[in-house]
Amino acid sequence: MARKLAMTTPLTFHSCSFCAVFFALSVGALGGCGPTTPMAVDRSLAAAAPQQPVVGKKSVPRKKPMTFGVYTAQVTKGGGLRKISKGSGPWSKSTIKQDFEFSLSGGAGAWSGTCSFRDKATSVVVKVHSAAAMDCTFTDVQGAAWEMEIQFSGEEPVGAVTGEGTSLAVQLNNGLVGGKKGKNVGFDFYRDGALVGAVQASGEGTVWIVEEQDSATQDLVAAVAASLLISHRAQKKASSMF
Repeated sequence: MARKLAMTTPLTFHSCSFCAVFFALSVGALGGCGPTTPMAVDRSLAAAAPQQPVVGKKSVPRKKPMTFGVYTAQVTKGGGLRKISKGSGPWSKSTIKQDFEFSLSGGAGAWSGTCSFRDKATSVVVKVHSAAAMDCTFTDVQGAAWEMEIQFSGEEPVGAVTGEGTSLAVQLNNGLVGGKKGKNVGFDFYRDGALVGAVQASGEGTVWIVEEQDSATQDLVAAVAASLLISHRAQKKASSMF
């Protein structure tokens, strides 16, 4: 039962400061559309790769296009999240699934991607085990294919992209401009130890792709970035499941 206010006159405010604070807190609590803190990237990447803001990220699951730089990515199949939970008493088991296919155009040629995200978590009162992983196959216009595997089970995701003569390492980047750390922020991409791109998957999204490299590598980086943008909701859901 709600407690009654011990007053007989209406509650009024003679300053808008309280209202402004209350509104800001309300928007924040509801996940409002305030600006997202930019991801911190290495100076070498910032100098070699202009920022490519993502447009249309929130509409991706509805099979509408998402663009960044010269690229357009669009989900062609799937994309929705599925959560399956079962258990009794203190024991529970939950699985999050996201399967999708997408197309990528605007680079040197048309690409396609097929991805599967899985998170299987078990808990006994508290979370005791989680095995999250994402697998993708990227195919270029000539039919050459690259495989991506990312394991989210450790302290930091460990990922690799391997295929037709080009390999990429995928590393988590939770750094924010100003020196703070975030959660589920983005990823850096390395080729032979050199930073060749990055993606901020949080918020509206931003992509960085080093321009002084061959077009096939640029397109591959764009395809990997697109897959991580599309799967960001699954990554967030999995990390907060318990």
